[in-house]
Amino acid sequence: MRPHFYAIINQHAGNYRGREIWHKIQDYIIGLDIRLSVLISSYPGAPRDYAYDLASDLPDKKSNIVILAFGGDGTLHEVLNGLLDAKRKHPLPLAYIAAGSGNDFARGAKLESARHWKKICRSC
Repeated sequence: MRPHFYAIINQHAGNYRGREIWHKIQDYIIGLDIRLSVLISSYPGAPRDYAYDLASDLPDKKSNIVILAFGGDGTLHEVLNGLLDAKRKHPLPLAYIAAGSGNDFARGAKLESARHWKKICRSC
């Protein structure tokens, strides 16, 4: 079964460089034959709301679904809180492409930055 990514995107991340980076990533993911649904953050708190709604609405069972957070530390924080607030029996896997201006969390956790996005996408 093909994986299905639900991407929660902050295209303003990285001092507004996120939009151009995301378009490259999106084309690459589609080329990998991965199903992709994209949610673009349109207001403060949207990533949390999107993650909560997905975690609440998607079937609570093991599946091929991956939540992909694309943005900076704030985006990751919001998405993670939304997923945790939904209190699922089977948590949804979370992938993260650090595309913020500082990426303190990614650096501290020794995660790859957005410039390694192909490697990140293939590992999901």
